[in-house]
Amino acid sequence: MRLGLAIESMEESVVITDRDGTIQYVNPAFTKISGYDRGEVVGRNPRAWNSGRQGDGFYREMWAQLAQGRIWQGTLTNRRKDGTLHDEEVTISPVRGDDGETINYVAIERDITERKQAEDLQQALYAIGELTERAESMQEFYREIHGIVQRLMGTGNMYIALYDPASDTMSFPFWEDEHDPPSGPRRLSGGVTDYVIKTGQPFLDSRDELTRHSTLPDLVPFGTQSVEWLGVPLKRREQTIGVLAVQSYSGKLRFGEKGKELLNFVSRHISTALERRTSREALNRLSQAMEQMDESVVITDRDGVIQYVNPRFTAVTGYAADEVRGRTPSLWKSGRHDAEFYRSLWQHLLAGTTWQGYFLNRKKDGTVFEEEATISAVQNADGEIFNFVAITRDVTEKRRLQSIAEAANTMNNIGYVFSGIRHEIGNALNSMKMATSIVQKNLSGWQPEALRKFVDMAMNEVARMEDLLRSLKNFSMYEAPKIQPVDVADFLKKLVMLATGDFKSKGIKINHRCDPDAASAWADPRALHQVMLNLLSNAADALEGRDAKQIDITARRDGALVRIALRDNGCGMSAEQLANLFKPFYTSKSTGTGLGLVITKNIIAKMNGTIEVDSRIGRGTEVVISIPATAPQDAGAAEPAGA
Repeated sequence: MRLGLAIESMEESVVITDRDGTIQYVNPAFTKISGYDRGEVVGRNPRAWNSGRQGDGFYREMWAQLAQGRIWQGTLTNRRKDGTLHDEEVTISPVRGDDGETINYVAIERDITERKQAEDLQQALYAIGELTERAESMQEFYREIHGIVQRLMGTGNMYIALYDPASDTMSFPFWEDEHDPPSGPRRLSGGVTDYVIKTGQPFLDSRDELTRHSTLPDLVPFGTQSVEWLGVPLKRREQTIGVLAVQSYSGKLRFGEKGKELLNFVSRHISTALERRTSREALNRLSQAMEQMDESVVITDRDGVIQYVNPRFTAVTGYAADEVRGRTPSLWKSGRHDAEFYRSLWQHLLAGTTWQGYFLNRKKDGTVFEEEATISAVQNADGEIFNFVAITRDVTEKRRLQSIAEAANTMNNIGYVFSGIRHEIGNALNSMKMATSIVQKNLSGWQPEALRKFVDMAMNEVARMEDLLRSLKNFSMYEAPKIQPVDVADFLKKLVMLATGDFKSKGIKINHRCDPDAASAWADPRALHQVMLNLLSNAADALEGRDAKQIDITARRDGALVRIALRDNGCGMSAEQLANLFKPFYTSKSTGTGLGLVITKNIIAKMNGTIEVDSRIGRGTEVVISIPATAPQDAGAAEPAGA
């Protein structure tokens, strides 16, 4: 009697079977743990709650040991009445009769589900952490995740959905299901997967096994309807990027709320591993691209210490990666650039702007070569610079050929200039010679008024020659401009104030606007003033005879440049006029030397800028000057990548 009371009050499950395994007795603890009443299990075999986790071989071994009269000890994963799984530590002992034959088996079972889950979870998290490094491809990564989830949840039915917010579509990079084939990409709608993506919350959809009606209202069904579906969000920085889903098609396997909590916890680690793996894949692709690029790539830290060079760099410079890693680009400096060159370069880079230009560097064998370079700062989420990336191309041969072409073009231009000067001075001299000759012959016979007419003609030609000499002086006046920071807004304000009175008398309205981000640029203010006056003068000439005459001046920042645009609504120019616009002594005006725009372009070039002209007959003209923008003064301790 006392033994019976003790068994009834035990915390461990006690199951007694006959020698064939038919259940004869279970205690209350068994009912509490498994959910089965005595009447539901007495007369049945324990296979009724077998989870399927242990194969036939496992049970054959167990029964072979028991048949020999030996006690068996081990762990089993069984299924509760509600379909959820639980782990038990089991001891099964044979009970012998007077004749020594086994007449009963007594199983004492301790529920170790929480302990086992903690162990399995720890192993799973460790395995997930390893996946980032171990998996050779994303498909292998997904297959490994599938195996981990299968061991934890007891089902092989699993898929991963990834969400692209730009297209509002889901794709399914991994799919394993006993009923349905893989789903193709689709737009978000009203399915359970869509629900998790929209809410960002885990969702357990437990359905009736017969009708399989969803607990989610207005569900749009996809594929074979499961008995239980569990989906948890995959997140990156609190943004839902996808869903990890498992499902069961049989009431024998239920996940329950504990399963939802478990899978949701695991999904956070999977999300982290997925983000790392995706980043690693992207880096691998980027690395492969850089390894095969036809341009040299150099990556340094913030102090200019080299961390990476690609094979093209080695092919161009002769330096192997091991010879430059850990050093600065000063290793291949040619000495052809002064300190001001590097100071300006660093100003751009430490301000976070991209620098573009040319280097004269020295190869390992001492050969000097020219590189076209683009150097960019790499910033973190807080805007802090932690790397510089230089992409350079050897343009030595290209520049040599360009120099030959430029030399030939220069000779042509010099001939064109001398021809123009000869023509302009020759015409003036001929007119002066004719006028003075007439005056000389008629000094004694003509009245002063008649002589004055020819003297005035000669003086006009003198003035014409003075204009020419003045233009030639302006051409060389800014050979060495004094570059300094120029407040663009203040500069334009003063320029417009100076020109407004004169232009207003001609019926011309001047509008100007300077964007706040175009605050300052590198220029010679006197030279820039000369340029703008030349352009305003040209615009005024183009507006002659037009209605509602207007000139608009704007300034804006465009990357490392400040672009100043001057647009008029004048007569415009033909394609032929545009093609000849910057030729010396070419002009479509009745007066002028044809040197104004040539001088303008020369001045802008000396300030490291460019000029572009766009015009259409009857639609006006727009001239855009681009000059370097200033950056905060901050010099680094070492040369950046490519320097």
